[in-house]
Amino acid sequence: MENIERDRFTVYRSYWEGLKHMNKEMQGEVYNAIMEYGFTGNVPNMSPEAEGVFMLMKPNIDISLTRYKNGRKGGKITAAKRSISKANTKQMTYDDEIKEMLENKQWNEPVCMQLKINSEEFKQRITEFSTHIKCTMDGVGHDSIGDAHRHFVSWMNKKYPIQNALKENEPDYTYTGGFGGQDV
Repeated sequence: MENIERDRFTVYRSYWEGLKHMNKEMQGEVYNAIMEYGFTGNVPNMSPEAEGVFMLMKPNIDISLTRYKNGRKGGKITAAKRSISKANTKQMTYDDEIKEMLENKQWNEPVCMQLKINSEEFKQRITEFSTHIKCTMDGVGHDSIGDAHRHFVSWMNKKYPIQNALKENEPDYTYTGGFGGQDV
C-alpha cells in the first residue's frame, strides 16, 4: 500500500467488540496496527496471532482509504456546485423549446403516432402546451430539452387521454358473465 498521511479513517464497532475478548497485550498490538495502517498506510511488525486478526480488519480500512482518496479528488457533486454549474450553462427559453419540438421530426413524428394525432393537431397541442408551461412553471424552464419532451408527452396523456373506443365494424369481445350460450 502506498504511504499516505491522513487525519481520519473509519473504525467499526466490530473491531472493539472482537478485540475486547482478547488479552490486553494482543489488544494493544492490534489497536496499534489499526492506527498505524489507518493513518499512514504502513503495516507494523506484529505477532502472527495479532497479524491474523488485523488481516480481517484490513479490507475495511482499505475501503476507507479509497473513499478518502476519492474525496480528495472532489467526491460527490453537491447541490451548491450543481446549481452553479446550471447557472453557467445556457438554458433554453420556453419559445426555444417549443420551436425545437415543432422542428424536430425525429421526435415529433413518433410522438404523433404514440398519441394518435396528426401534424395539425400536434401543432395546436404544442401551442396549448406553450401556454401551459408559461403559466405554470414560474419562469423556470426545463433542465434539458429531453425534460421538455417528457413533460409534453405526460401533459398530453393527462389532458387528452387516448380513447380506446371500438370502431364500428370491430367485434366486441367484452366478457359479460356467460359461457357463450343463450340463457333460457
